[in-house]
Amino acid sequence: MENLEIFEKACKYFSDNIFEFKEILSEKIPTLKDRDWEFDKGSTKVF
Repeated sequence: MENLEIFEKACKYFSDNIFEFKEILSEKIPTLKDRDWEFDKGSTKVF
């Protein structure tokens, strides 16, 4: 069970930080602000 807890914490940390990354990048590149971002299996797509 310990490995599952470690994995869940790591996923939450990654999730929190990827959204912060999106916000910071969107501030620097305004055209990304109103775009839809899709996070899936280690890749990010912007539509």
